Amino acid sequence: MGKASRNKRRHKGGGAADEGRSAHRSQHAARGGAPGRLFAGDGSQLFGLFLLIAVFYFPATRAGFVWDDMIMTGSEAVRSWSGLWQLWFETETTYHPDNTREGHFWPLVYTTFWLEHKLWGYAPLGYHLTNLLLHCANCWLIWRLLRYLAVPGAWFAAAIFAVHPVHVEAVVWVIARKDLLSTLFYLLAAFSWLRFMDAPKPGRYALALGAYIAAMLSKTIVASLPVALLIAQWWRNGRITRRDMLRVLPFFVLGLALALHDTFFYQTREAVSFDYSIPDRVLIASQALWFYLGKLLWPVDLAVIYPRWAIDATALTAWLWPLAALMVVALLWAFRRALGHGPLAGALFFAVTLAPVLGIFDSIYMQWSFVADRYQYLASLGVIAVVIGLVTHATRALTGPWRPATLAAAGALLLTFGVLSWRQAGIYEDNITFNSHIISLNPAARDVWLNLGVALANADQDTEALAAAQQAIKLRPDSLRAYTNAGKALVALARYDEAEAVLRRGIARTRDENSHISPNTDGYPGLFLDLAAVLERLEQFDEALAVYNELLQAQPGEGGGLFGAGGLLVRMGRFEEALVFLRQGLTQTQPPVSGHDFVRARLFMQMSVAAQQLGRHEEAAEHRRIALMNVPAAPGPAYGVAEPLHEDGRLSEAVAWYAAALERDPKFAVAYAAMGDALFGLGRYDEAMAQVRRARSLLPADPELARRLTHLTARTHAAQGNMAAAVAAYQRLLQRAPGDVVALRELVSLYFDYKQYAQALDVLEALAAVAPNDAEVRVNIGVVLHNLGRSEEALAQFEQALVMDPNSASAQSNRALVRQSLPADSAAPVAP
Repeated sequence: MGKASRNKRRHKGGGAADEGRSAHRSQHAARGGAPGRLFAGDGSQLFGLFLLIAVFYFPATRAGFVWDDMIMTGSEAVRSWSGLWQLWFETETTYHPDNTREGHFWPLVYTTFWLEHKLWGYAPLGYHLTNLLLHCANCWLIWRLLRYLAVPGAWFAAAIFAVHPVHVEAVVWVIARKDLLSTLFYLLAAFSWLRFMDAPKPGRYALALGAYIAAMLSKTIVASLPVALLIAQWWRNGRITRRDMLRVLPFFVLGLALALHDTFFYQTREAVSFDYSIPDRVLIASQALWFYLGKLLWPVDLAVIYPRWAIDATALTAWLWPLAALMVVALLWAFRRALGHGPLAGALFFAVTLAPVLGIFDSIYMQWSFVADRYQYLASLGVIAVVIGLVTHATRALTGPWRPATLAAAGALLLTFGVLSWRQAGIYEDNITFNSHIISLNPAARDVWLNLGVALANADQDTEALAAAQQAIKLRPDSLRAYTNAGKALVALARYDEAEAVLRRGIARTRDENSHISPNTDGYPGLFLDLAAVLERLEQFDEALAVYNELLQAQPGEGGGLFGAGGLLVRMGRFEEALVFLRQGLTQTQPPVSGHDFVRARLFMQMSVAAQQLGRHEEAAEHRRIALMNVPAAPGPAYGVAEPLHEDGRLSEAVAWYAAALERDPKFAVAYAAMGDALFGLGRYDEAMAQVRRARSLLPADPELARRLTHLTARTHAAQGNMAAAVAAYQRLLQRAPGDVVALRELVSLYFDYKQYAQALDVLEALAAVAPNDAEVRVNIGVVLHNLGRSEEALAQFEQALVMDPNSASAQSNRALVRQSLPADSAAPVAP
């Protein structure tokens, strides 16, 4: 048989892919071989793609920042104007694979974040809209690329890509911008390459190479582009020539260089190594391929973190996964004449594009899961194009009622995928919704329980936060953060003894030699700091100091331990000892080359407070001056230091920082109010009242501030023994807010202290109307009634309290006392 006959047989076949290749060649013949233009096309079809995304991704406009978005929001390089230089050239300090900084060298992504921060700060809407625009651009490029290749159903394939639920993770999660941006440049590179192959011009080749470099600097998952270009060349021409290989060679070289650079960059900062054998990795990769295909064809139960499956290379059934993959490739090769080259090309593109994230190479994400929806954002194009191309090719010959039925089915599929995407986009609203969704599908996701606990605590849902932290301890008893989360939740619930117990359990694990927990473990300092803070609340100062010292022995110079112990010594009145300790602590910290250092600022402010208490005013002033040099000139940061100090009972320090904030802004009304509250706690009532008057003069119309100031005024008058003024202040407050429970309770205590039981009873009845199910209110009514000589009525109140709360110790004890006192009236119930 002659050569011509062999060539004729080679190209015989009627598959969809062959039709695409033939149509593609016919297009170029008709227009003299000139390649299509990128920006040519039907505006209505383009608008249709954008409309689909706008409608079904609308929940993204209400989404916030979740989980790893903190890497972006916490990046100093993103925040600062000089950050652009840092992102590209100061890599040693800007990138790091921990929980707060990016570990990969992907500067192009963070450049977009830097630019957005300069435009709209950290408003989530702007970042989500940018992601949506990038997704729109990618869908448009996919449509143009498939149309250029004459793939049947090009627009519908792009539309499916636009609304497919597996793409929601890459589109709505802000930190997944890397997948969107790398895909954008990947598609630009592929389109430019195809145009170059059809009409070679140096500019097109340079554009393809430049776009590929940009894609690699966005995310190195796109390193497989050179292989994909050869797959496309084989699909279009049925073969790959030596010339094709030489043209692609620079892409291979650059891609390999950039991929190795990123890998080395990451590994030198934190080595990632999983002890999987080659057979294990084959099983992981093959099962992952089928997992991704399954989610593409049946996109339900999409989780951000999927459970890891067990790997057992000794089980014969485990090898069905790679065997099935090889059989599919063999069948597509065997039937390439009937089906065309397209199905095999699409399958190879799918596998090759996913290859970097199939578990062949180690990545830190493998500790949580082997798969992630965002990983197949680009790879899914191979399957979508093949399936839609084959179905479109098969249905083109349909006539009569079958044609509208086909269109209806296509519309129903788009609508179904769109609704699923709408629902999936909604899980990114906030961290509670996000983490709860993951747990609903993967209850064993250990770190997600930690994240959920933090999110619940931030939302003041302390009971739920405690439950999440306890579950995290159960699933991961070696996690120090789980114990700190539980401790914080218990503190918020004022259950200090329980908080102390759980934090001591966590610290006990750090002392266990078999636990292999080092002082550098995530959460190690926080565990000690939280326990010390709890002990301070319990006024166990010596024990708290011992905890701080244990932390400093393990981590000398640890900032929290230094100013924790220093502040405690000041609070204990051990001023000389505090000064000696703080001077020594300063030698263990390094002055910042530039910027601010809140650790040193707090240490110097503590020295200032101690020196002031010793009457060394000039020394105190100098320490204070240095402290304020280490914080920004705005009032906010100083106020931000003062508030937690105030909450922790370190009132002298808090007053010093409130004063610093007020120096920077003498009209900072809230700082005056807070400072007055701290001064009240120190027993400096006249000074507290002066701050209250100043705050009220600055912001008289603020209802919340007015309420706070009136509370403080009343408490100050009461502490000074001025009952009439205190009662008048509470009454003014209750005229504006009759249901203010705190004011009612404090007024009851005030009347009781002065034995004005009739007035106390009136206020308690008002309080009972506001809190009808509060057993303690009933107990207090009973106490007041007994003091008014109405003991029988008092007993009825105690009985009613026990109905509300059978375990009420105060109701039980007071009932017993009243019963004993009825004959002789000799015992008085406990005061409210």
